Amino acid sequence: MSSLGTEWGIARRVLGREVLRPIATLNARTAPAGGALAKTVKEKANGLRGISGLRSITLLVHGYNVNKRWADVAYSKFAMGQAADQLRDLVWVYWPGDATKSKWTSWAGYPFMLSRAQDSAALLANHLISRGKARGRVAPIELRIFAHSLGCRVTLELIKKLMNSKTFKMTELVLMAAAVRIFHVMPNAREEEDLRKALLWPDRAHIYHSYRDLVLAGAFRPGQWFDPPKSHTTRATRAALGRCGLDPKHHKPGHTVQQEMKHRHGHYWSAPNVAQKARGILPSLTRKVNQRKKADGRTVLLRRVDPFGS
Repeated sequence: MSSLGTEWGIARRVLGREVLRPIATLNARTAPAGGALAKTVKEKANGLRGISGLRSITLLVHGYNVNKRWADVAYSKFAMGQAADQLRDLVWVYWPGDATKSKWTSWAGYPFMLSRAQDSAALLANHLISRGKARGRVAPIELRIFAHSLGCRVTLELIKKLMNSKTFKMTELVLMAAAVRIFHVMPNAREEEDLRKALLWPDRAHIYHSYRDLVLAGAFRPGQWFDPPKSHTTRATRAALGRCGLDPKHHKPGHTVQQEMKHRHGHYWSAPNVAQKARGILPSLTRKVNQRKKADGRTVLLRRVDPFGS
């Protein structure tokens, strides 16, 4: 889900450079707007061998009612909030999260999107595992994921598929305005609906939620029409994780980091406080060198590199 007005605002504020070029993209769409899920993921790399040539990757996963163009704009705004040396492993993910070409009529298709999210996750997982195996017998790829809205459901379903793979080691997971029911990530979740294992697989999980999120407050429950609540759940646990957050008693100590962000639904990718937190999560060559300098007193000279090759 997203706010059309918010996206236009993002586009105007990308300082004349609306779309940056990431290191790689993973496209599971058949059309830039609307369209079905592709049969295979199309990977496009900018000057590299692609994912198999990277030691670490950070996936950005958009939410529902977002076409490819608006995903580019949102990802670009997020990237512009980071340091230059933190952009070298960003991979932009596109999945068909808009039911029609029109953003206005696409809203009506949301109840049908749960299966689309699960199918997209399976397709992306198969591609990532195959690309990881193409590296041969080397260290696993370090993985981080930033996801928004229904993209959080795609992400958790994706992680479930990757957990049994030895090709990835996940260090950070960031869920923003997650359109995921709370009972899916609780300790007593039933096997067929359990996403808690996926939440706990990374070294750390960050849950950003907001009680000001009117989309998750109003549209989320009707949108779950084809995913009826189970008898063992309560009204509180059927709410969206991205609005109410997870009860601290269900947090894993030293693992789960949760914060109430006070954002509306479509504001996360461009929010300054999200960008600030991301700078502390994304790997930084400069930060690592400075830490090493403090440890042994050496002086290291760095050469500034434009990660977009422009």
